Amino acid sequence: MGKLTMLAAGAAGYVLGARAGRDRYDQIAATAGKVWRDPRVQTRKDQAADVAKDAASTAASQAGDLAQQATSSAKQAAGSAKAGVQDKVSSSSDEKSSTGPVIPSTDAVPDSGVTPGDVAPPAFPADPGQPDGPTR
Repeated sequence: MGKLTMLAAGAAGYVLGARAGRDRYDQIAATAGKVWRDPRVQTRKDQAADVAKDAASTAASQAGDLAQQATSSAKQAAGSAKAGVQDKVSSSSDEKSSTGPVIPSTDAVPDSGVTPGDVAPPAFPADPGQPDGPTR
């Protein structure tokens, strides 16, 4: 009889709590709606939206300016790097012979008569873990 009484008390508590919870929720929702519709709140909401739009516009403008500055800085850095590389190349070519770099001739390589298609792929030994030959 104790379990049945406990179950009945739990069910009654759930029903009463749910009903009280719903009533309290409806009361809070009505109060929040009334506050939201208050003209003073609407005025503040509109002011906050205007401030946010102004801040977004300012941030977008500053981001554009910063992007232009970064592009200009990158172009300058690339130009100075290019000049540095050209100086290195010109100074290293002055140290070498004035005839220029030596490029090997293809005539110096003997023709063996073998083409890449004539060469067989390398043969690898059988996997030690696998038996040699077909399995039965």
